[in-house]
Amino acid sequence: MMIFILLFFFIYSNVDSILNIYYFSKFCNLQNTELVENVYFSSTITYVFTFTLNIYLFFIIKHIIYYSSFEKNKYSIALALVYTKFTMNVLLNDRLTLQYYECTRNIMWLFTTPLMLKMYCIVNRLKLKDIKIHYHLIPTFLNIFIYPYKNTIFYYYFYYFLTSHYFYFYTFSHLKRPF
Repeated sequence: MMIFILLFFFIYSNVDSILNIYYFSKFCNLQNTELVENVYFSSTITYVFTFTLNIYLFFIIKHIIYYSSFEKNKYSIALALVYTKFTMNVLLNDRLTLQYYECTRNIMWLFTTPLMLKMYCIVNRLKLKDIKIHYHLIPTFLNIFIYPYKNTIFYYYFYYFLTSHYFYFYTFSHLKRPF
């Protein structure tokens, strides 16, 4: 199962890098490129992220030392690796912009949501189908691709289109058709 964890982490790392370089950088508008330069805010973020990084690294090292718990906690370890990479991206970026932070956070949520839902299903003895995982993943996936258009008219049209269809299907999906 170590292969699952490494493969999942490898895919997340590559998707994060590719989307940040080739997709998000092309849609960088002036409203979302402000640097996080407030000294108090920046130092607070640094301390909080350093603390969480230490917790994740301690968790990962503990499970590496006690290899027998790998099979039982493979989703937790994969989740900790994804969070570790996210915190490392924030800490190692010397010119952190709000857009970069939001983009990497959206990508991180796309990869952590299935892991958290799978852990929820294991604890409650459910299947991913039972909790309708697509209701969780589709909005997260769409948010990644619409985020660069934030504060534009396309962004609002897209959300209006999605919410109106969602409202229609959610409200009337339980009704049977008369024919």
